[in-house]
Amino acid sequence: MSAKTTFEIGENIRRLREFRGYSQEYMAAELNVSQRTYSNIENDSGKVSKNQIEHISKILEVDPVFLLTYDDKVVFKNEHCEQVGMFNTYNAVSKIERELFEKRIEELKEEITFLRSLIKQQYDE
Repeated sequence: MSAKTTFEIGENIRRLREFRGYSQEYMAAELNVSQRTYSNIENDSGKVSKNQIEHISKILEVDPVFLLTYDDKVVFKNEHCEQVGMFNTYNAVSKIERELFEKRIEELKEEITFLRSLIKQQYDE
């Protein structure tokens, strides 16, 4: 009897999918599963196998290790060697990953601008 290794990485998958601008329906079709099954993966209520992680990584164009360890709160200061938890990660930031971080920063700046405009409207009334 072989044990399957599963991972709880739904939030990482969701964030990276959104960065890419892909819908759940698109991801489900690419993985050849139902949208509901895919949604369960993102909600960590469905199990995801090593093979699925590799396939999802290919679709999202990221290294599987990045998919497992992705944290948008981490800022990489040195792209050649970075201490991440207990692991030393070499060449931690690829061009694609850097683009994802830059896109997230732009989204957050837009959100801040929007929220400031709402606050200003509230005080102007």
